[in-house]
Amino acid sequence: MKLRPPFANLASFSSVAFASLLATTIFAADVLQHVPHDALGFVVIKNLDATDTKVDRLLKTLSSPYPSPLVFLKAVTGIDEGLNTQGAFLLAVLPGDGDDDSAPQFAVWLPVSDYDSMLKSLGATAGDAISAIRVADEDLLIARLGDWAFVMDPNQRGRMEQMLADKPNPPATIAVWKAWIDVNDVAVVVLPGGVSAALRWADKAPAGVHKNPEAAEESTDDLFGAAEEVADPFAVGAAAAQATGGNYDPIQAAIHKWIGRSPELHDWFKHAAAISFAARLDDQGNAMASLRVKSSDEHPFATGDDAAVPSPPSMYQQLDFVVHGAGHLPASLVSVASATYARQILNELKDAEHVDLNDKTAARFVQAFQAAASEIASWAVASPLGKKTDGAYTNNFLALRVASAKTFAEHAGDVMQLWNQMHRDAKDGTRMVFDIEETKIGERAATQYSLDVATIDGMPAIPEIRQAMERFFGPGGKLRVWLVQVDDQTVLLAAATPEQVTKGLQLLNRKLPTAWNQPELSTANRLLPEQSDVRLFMSPHGRSKWHRRLSEAMTGPHFGPPAKEFPESPPIGFAGEVRGNELWLDAAVPAETIQSAGTFRKK
Repeated sequence: MKLRPPFANLASFSSVAFASLLATTIFAADVLQHVPHDALGFVVIKNLDATDTKVDRLLKTLSSPYPSPLVFLKAVTGIDEGLNTQGAFLLAVLPGDGDDDSAPQFAVWLPVSDYDSMLKSLGATAGDAISAIRVADEDLLIARLGDWAFVMDPNQRGRMEQMLADKPNPPATIAVWKAWIDVNDVAVVVLPGGVSAALRWADKAPAGVHKNPEAAEESTDDLFGAAEEVADPFAVGAAAAQATGGNYDPIQAAIHKWIGRSPELHDWFKHAAAISFAARLDDQGNAMASLRVKSSDEHPFATGDDAAVPSPPSMYQQLDFVVHGAGHLPASLVSVASATYARQILNELKDAEHVDLNDKTAARFVQAFQAAASEIASWAVASPLGKKTDGAYTNNFLALRVASAKTFAEHAGDVMQLWNQMHRDAKDGTRMVFDIEETKIGERAATQYSLDVATIDGMPAIPEIRQAMERFFGPGGKLRVWLVQVDDQTVLLAAATPEQVTKGLQLLNRKLPTAWNQPELSTANRLLPEQSDVRLFMSPHGRSKWHRRLSEAMTGPHFGPPAKEFPESPPIGFAGEVRGNELWLDAAVPAETIQSAGTFRKK
């Protein structure tokens, strides 16, 4: 069916509202067998009634004004009889009737307990096998297919008849992911044809984006090819995000920003055979979500050469924190991530700071950034909340296990030298040139990169501005970034005051392995898979406290009633792994944290 109201709202609501929830039941019959072989993707929801109950409880916990999904479905469709609320729902996205750019078609499978009663409640005009119905001013076709009512647009009658007559032939990916899909309550799966369609969509700059006709084909609006091929490396800015050409322009702009403008990331997704998101809510009210990306067998995400490397020593402290985690990634993924991130930094400079960057220097910056990242074998990140007097943007640490600390330091030095050169050479925009000082922290070699934000572009260094900068960056009001060679294969990167860096080194000196059974982490940790390459925890409570400090740094001390703050609760946990041709990422939100979110919303 065509994606138009109300079914546009129904599809959107299904993918957003249902993706929040979740229960575990077994299909009475497997609706996945009906997914067409050429489908671009599909959404499957297990046990409508059980899922609806869980979502309704979740919405009430979060004080959300939205109705439960099943109530919404019945209200939109007008179905009040014949629906099997214990059954499974399927929405499949199919190729359009024309070329690759033609609008996709949609098919829906509704579980039925009494097909004739459903037809009657919909006021159907009966046919031999296919009947005509009208739902919310939209003409549709409906037919019985096993335990489901099968619905499509009238212009799809031929295809509908063929699907009714043919033996089911679901995509092979379903068999690969079947067990994983079955343990979740909702799954959204993008199949190879859908991945290709999404990439074609990402390649097209949305409304408001200027393209450089002289640039290389793969780099028409960004710096993502060779520097000499690009005349205008930056094009997507605020205009794209605010484009008014359609409801999907902001989404397209975001996808284009990260994928369409990065050949490495674009190529990585090009070889993705399928992408899926799934979610569930257990009986205790804990929410879990999962992402799976499968590559083609010819282009695995990781090879057998990517051996696991122990993480750097733990820097965990039993304090309020924003982020804490550790892990390692395969070299191929590090290369893609580092190049994409470096180029995104450059785009932000162009878009937000209006810095007129030299393309060749910018390309060298990306190459240096990748060279430094290629040295990284594993990492550990920590951002405990320091004292208010230390500044909002301090006490952030990234410890790296590298092939050679000396080589990494040289590459990092190249990155900062090129950064400074780009800003010195820029004709317009903010010139953020760092002072570079070779020094020591204790007996260890260290490099301090400092930026006096208060004096950028000739800003007057009046006491009020200096005081404001100290609220951001601590005593002195300068942004300080440190690189400390801890030993031959360990480097500490820190945005911190000298005292905080010293404390970070003391934590590393303990040489304690990273442990995830700390009381503050254990609630979320036990909801995650036991084994993973990456483990990360984000504290809503800690982030809320940090955000309040940032607000006070911007506006000064808070007066009046206490500022709104997320209650103390377990952090949100993330775990991920790359093995051969599959990447997975799981997230877990403890029930107590969900309840705290509801309390926070009520304040």
